[in-house]
Amino acid sequence: MEFVPARHDIVRSITHLWLIKCWRMLQGSNNRIPLWKDLELKDVASLVDKLMFSDVVRTGDDLRFRIRYQGSRITELYGADCRGKFLGTGVQPALRDAMIRTYRHTVHARCPTYTVLKTFDRDLNAVSYERLLLPFSFDGHRVSRILTALEVLSPEGKFARDGMMIAPPAVEHVVCATIQTVPS
Repeated sequence: MEFVPARHDIVRSITHLWLIKCWRMLQGSNNRIPLWKDLELKDVASLVDKLMFSDVVRTGDDLRFRIRYQGSRITELYGADCRGKFLGTGVQPALRDAMIRTYRHTVHARCPTYTVLKTFDRDLNAVSYERLLLPFSFDGHRVSRILTALEVLSPEGKFARDGMMIAPPAVEHVVCATIQTVPS
């Protein structure tokens, strides 16, 4: 899984593009990590069912991610409410490891990370799982929290969401990108 630098136009979701634009506005001209306190939660209120907030927990050189908030759509996909637990709890090892690598990459890159997975639901309908990770800071110097936004779509239209990401039959990363150029 290799992350490539990409422009914002690689992102397909209008919601994700809007979130990137908001993040960029909070970042300002000095290119600092946006402060969490500056994010107006009322602005993202209509998206809360597809959002997750995770705190970065540092232990020596190790990074872990404690889930503080998890929207209802995410709970549906993973089959459990993981608030207060560490990222990857209850997920098959290969998917968990890729997930944690993506979060760690976001911390080190200090900019948005966008991934697209191709997978299948329990009825073997093709599903596209798009994830945007936005780093935020409490102190302006290091990444302290990550806002995650998900979009899950199927060319088949309807698909089975319940527990889809616990142990999907197959997963292929088709996009792993660090967003370098963002809309102003």
